[in-house]
Parts: sequence; C-alpha cells; structure tokens
Amino acid sequence: MDKRFFLTFLILSLVLVSGSFAENKSVLTSDAPAKIAILGMGVYNVVGATDGLGALSNVGQETEATKDDKSLAEGFDFKEVTQQALSQYKAKLSGVRKWQAVSAKELGKDEAIAKFAKALKDNFGKIPGKPSEERYKRWTQADGLPFVEVVWVDCLGCGDYQKAVMEAAKQFCLDTGMDGVWLQSLYLGYGTKGASKFFSSFTGGSGQGTAIVSAVYVLIDRDGQLVASSGKTAEEYRSEESFMMVGGTKTIDKEMMRYELDAIGVSAKEISEKVGK
Repeated sequence: MDKRFFLTFLILSLVLVSGSFAENKSVLTSDAPAKIAILGMGVYNVVGATDGLGALSNVGQETEATKDDKSLAEGFDFKEVTQQALSQYKAKLSGVRKWQAVSAKELGKDEAIAKFAKALKDNFGKIPGKPSEERYKRWTQADGLPFVEVVWVDCLGCGDYQKAVMEAAKQFCLDTGMDGVWLQSLYLGYGTKGASKFFSSFTGGSGQGTAIVSAVYVLIDRDGQLVASSGKTAEEYRSEESFMMVGGTKTIDKEMMRYELDAIGVSAKEISEKVGK
C-alpha cells in the first residue's frame, strides 16, 4: 500500500471514529448543566413479606391492591409514599453533576405528557407476554404521571417496547426542552435482617426485620439513548431502621410506612450516586 494513501486512510478513519463517538456521547454524562424530567414514579400497591409465614399473605394483598383507597391498613398511605418518593429522588438526582431534576408535571406541558402517555398505550402490545392492561389499577403514580411499569422497558425480549419508550422520551424532550427523562417503579416489602435470616426458617420468619424497596429505573437522554438503568432485575435497598417481626409478619400501618420511606431514602441516595459516576 502506498505510504501516502495509508496515511490518508488512517486520518480519515480517526475522523470517522471520533465523529461517531461525539454523536453517541450524551449531555447527561458530561459536566454541562442538564435538566431531567421525572416522567414516571410509580409504587406498586402491595407491601410484601419475603420470609416465613408472612409470605403467604401476599396473594391476599394482591387483591387488596386494586382498591381505590390504595391502602392495606390503617395509616399506610400509598399516595403519600409515592409523592415522598418523588420528592426524595428530585432532591438526590439534583445533586448529581450539574443536573436539575423536576417532576414533569411542574413543567406545565400537559400536552407533552399526554403525548408520551398515548405512545406508551399505543405500544403496550409490544410487551412480551401481553400483560393485562388493568394492571395499572395496582399502582399509584406520583403527580398523576403516566403509568409505566419500568421493568418492561429494559427486560429480555423487550427490545421493541424499549425502542418505542425511548422514542417517546426523545419526543417529550423535544417538546419540553428537557435534556433527559427519568422513569422509575418501586416495589415495597420487608424481610428478616442479617443473622435473623438463619433463624427465620425455624421461627416462621420471626426476628428482626427491615423494610425493603426494589427499584427499577431508566434514564433516557434527549437523543433517545439509554444512559443508565437498573438492568434486567430490580435493585434492592433496605431501611437503616429495623423492627421486630412475629411469624414473618408486620402490620402494614403508619409505622411501617416510616420504615418504607426510610428504605426509599436509602435507594434515592445510592442510586443517584451510582448513576452519577
């Protein structure tokens, strides 16, 4: 190969590679200021026990989850939990780099939100397994934001649905001037803590327990790129506070609500630190 031709070829290759890299680099991974809209923050209306006899009660809780009051017991308020989750994530994500996180509802762009919601509904059939469209009744959404169970966005075999969601998020950013969209689902539960796990098999789940939050999330930038996600499985976070369980059960009341909010706070802190690296 002619030396001059080789050098020309090498220079052109480097230009093409660097150009391709520049196109794929996200504003959300740079040090530039960025605005992120939390466009989905949902909590599943079940507080499930994971150990011992308590786990047997989860079937009944699934039925209760469709009730309009979104509550399983006196004092536990799913609406308040979901709103506080939104507030905690807004605060923690706003501490990442130079991000500013807001609820999409705060933007005053209801038409853009409605367009996003319609895109999700129109592409619901692309979710593998064809889940029931009535499933949304088992969820509480913060700020009345669109229902999106985020586990379907980045799951195995969900490529077509993921593409549709990412395109809808890209359009939302175009309509609102935002740099990214955050979508999140939270599943609440509780279980035995630390060494208590060893004894739970002998005690039916009795012992010290902690609240557990399983978080699924995706961050999509204004170019429709998936910048961060929890991956194919939920990330699990536990409350710093603990409590006693008998037979693997704990009353789902105002006290339990405090533990769940503690676990949500832990998740907000650790997830924000993770996506900011």
